Amino acid sequence: MRKPIQLCGGLSLGIAFAVLARLDNPDRAFGALLFVQFSLGSLVIYLLPALESLLGAYAVFYLMAAIAALALLFLLCLPRLTLTPAPLGQAQAAAGAARAGLTQHAVLLLLAIMLYQTAASAIWAYAGLIGQAAGMATASVNNAIALTGLLGLPGAMLPVLTGQRFGRLNLLLAGIVLSLSAALMLNVAWHNLLYIGALAMLFFAWPAVLAYLLAVIAATDSSGRLATIAAVVSSIGMVTGPLLASALLDNGNFSALLYSCALLFLCSYVLLFKPVLAFEKPAAALAPCQ
Repeated sequence: MRKPIQLCGGLSLGIAFAVLARLDNPDRAFGALLFVQFSLGSLVIYLLPALESLLGAYAVFYLMAAIAALALLFLLCLPRLTLTPAPLGQAQAAAGAARAGLTQHAVLLLLAIMLYQTAASAIWAYAGLIGQAAGMATASVNNAIALTGLLGLPGAMLPVLTGQRFGRLNLLLAGIVLSLSAALMLNVAWHNLLYIGALAMLFFAWPAVLAYLLAVIAATDSSGRLATIAAVVSSIGMVTGPLLASALLDNGNFSALLYSCALLFLCSYVLLFKPVLAFEKPAAALAPCQ
């Protein structure tokens, strides 16, 4: 029973990413997606202990079913759109452009997404142990993670509010600099403020960087197929991060892990620089002169 559920869930997620990629403003679309994801995630974490005491061990499954039913309800509220098929010549040109984009830029963007997700999830998986190794009490660590995790909400809203106003490349640079700085700060976080500040930078930058990368992926392929592939690649990065982190641990010493994550953040920016710059130049040329 578990495999059909996972298959249907993955299929639904892929369709959703493809639809979001075809909207007029994918930056805001993916930013709104991550805002909802962080909001629901925080709400579930907050409500789950109370629901388990009320409904028993199966409370998490009841909650998942309720969220799925709510998603179906929202799906019925979506307007019906009629897409006019493009002429044969335009369709062939679009397919050729998609293949060219895949070979030239999309692979680099997909690798950038995977590396960034790997580094961020690796730090997230061991954030609590890093705080405890720095001498913080368990309760203080949990509170710090919970409070700084809420900064993912304004981080996800950043693409929604700004769009491409400041340039995707500049915003991606700022987000990756924050992420890289967070990894380095955690290595010397012998004070509560340093630890909290590092987590705050990472959790704020994480959804913003991911939203902008997904938006650039959407710009490379109007069909939405690459966005679906990006969702798979992002998930691979998420599950690879904790695995990599466990391999880099050395008797409670997190230096190798954190330095490796900082290097992965840097590599992700190197990979995304050329593709994002290539897509920003045509946009700047088409922008009206002020």
